[in-house]
Amino acid sequence: KALNAPDIYWRGCMKGEGRRKLSFLDHDRPLSMVPYLTELMDDANIRVLIYNGDRDMSVNGPGTELVLNSMTKWSGHRAWMNNTVSKRGLWIKIDESEEEAVAGYAKEYDRLTFVNVHNSGHLLP
Repeated sequence: KALNAPDIYWRGCMKGEGRRKLSFLDHDRPLSMVPYLTELMDDANIRVLIYNGDRDMSVNGPGTELVLNSMTKWSGHRAWMNNTVSKRGLWIKIDESEEEAVAGYAKEYDRLTFVNVHNSGHLLP
C-alpha cells in the first residue's frame, strides 16, 4: 500500500524445468534481426553499424559475429566471408601522449560494419 501498488497476487520465481509452461511470457521468444538487417542493406540501401564491447556480459561479440556470418540471404554475404575482400583488422587509436593503442577491431564490407570495442561493456556509448 505504501507504494500504491495494485492489490494483485504476485508470484515468485518457480524452480524446476516446467516453470516456462506456467509463465505469462511463455510465447515471448526472441526474433532474429537478420531478415531486417538484410532488408535495410539490400532493399533500402542503408548502412548498418553493429558494435559490441569486448567485456559485454549480456551480448557477446563472438556471438554477434557468428550471426553476421550467418546472413546468407544478404547480397554481400560471400564477400563478407572472404578474408581477402573483407578482413577483420585492428582498430588503433592514438592517445594523449601520441602513443598507439588497440581500441578494438573492425570488419567492414559494403553497407555493413562490425566493431568490437576493447575494454568496454554493455553500456558502450
